[in-house]
Amino acid sequence: MKRLLPLFLALVLCFTLTGCLSREEQQNRKLALELVNGSSSADYALSTGASFEGRRIYEDNSGLIIYLAGIKGTPLSPELVLAVKNGTRHDLGMSIIGLTYNDWEANGWVDGYEIPSHSASIATVRCDDNFALLNLSDIHTISALLTIYTMDDYDSVAETTISITLDNEDWVDDYQVTGIPLIESPDIDLVAESLKDVSGKAQLSLYANNHTNHTLRISSSNTTLNGDAVELFLWSSLAPNARRLFSEDIKEIDTFKSISIEPDDELCFHLQISDDDSLSVLDEVEVSLRGSDFLKLAEEAAQSAPDATTDAPAVEPLEVPADESAADAADAADASTAESVSESAA
Repeated sequence: MKRLLPLFLALVLCFTLTGCLSREEQQNRKLALELVNGSSSADYALSTGASFEGRRIYEDNSGLIIYLAGIKGTPLSPELVLAVKNGTRHDLGMSIIGLTYNDWEANGWVDGYEIPSHSASIATVRCDDNFALLNLSDIHTISALLTIYTMDDYDSVAETTISITLDNEDWVDDYQVTGIPLIESPDIDLVAESLKDVSGKAQLSLYANNHTNHTLRISSSNTTLNGDAVELFLWSSLAPNARRLFSEDIKEIDTFKSISIEPDDELCFHLQISDDDSLSVLDEVEVSLRGSDFLKLAEEAAQSAPDATTDAPAVEPLEVPADESAADAADAADASTAESVSESAA
């Protein structure tokens, strides 16, 4: 009887834990197992209809299997769907690094990142970037590094690369870079796109394009506004071969309170580009910007824009056939002769 007691308690615990799962969680686990084992396929696609075929992206001898099931949502809010089977003795977590859509880097995270030991679950990779600024009409390429670690000590267990091309060949990337170039080099292009007051907050917006196969670090120091020290916390990484838009607020250096800015105010800072792994400096420059500089650029762009009236096709004069012109001339001559005869008779 004493030998049966541990078995009985284990069965009770098992049924209790199973009973605690909601219906949605049970369906989630069932779908994950079916996808991982290849007994089912989910029909995921973006709102535009773009999709890709699901595939296993990781498997090892410990019982860990990761299946990239597909993509859903919209081009402005995409979601990657993962099915994970954790056959290990540890509860596992997942994180995403260097997530890019169409080579635009995004802040990504894994929703449902914790996978309990000896279980399966569906996880979703989400991002919080404002893709509306990029005029993304569709998504064609996706890349990222997925890292798996133990939840108890955060030791890395494995990592795998996500590299996907969707089945839409007619996608268009029409983002137009405008602004003041700060750095143009074989390593990176960096452009200041605006310096303006946004709801009472001074804000600097930058465009960056990393041409290297390394993660780059963009940083600023010695920032002043009209000669007074201010805080511009520019400390951003940029994934290999990726583009990104940055917007940073300018604040008081002691209180970190937001400050406003006028078009003629001058912002100066030291800008540095370095390799994020080796920490070697690749480029650096002293920057001086005024909001009025960008207003002038906007005015020049508006003046150089083609005018609808000047672009209208010229109206060709109506040509009168030679025979009709001769007839009209003859009629005019006859009328003139008749008028002269009438005046003579009078």
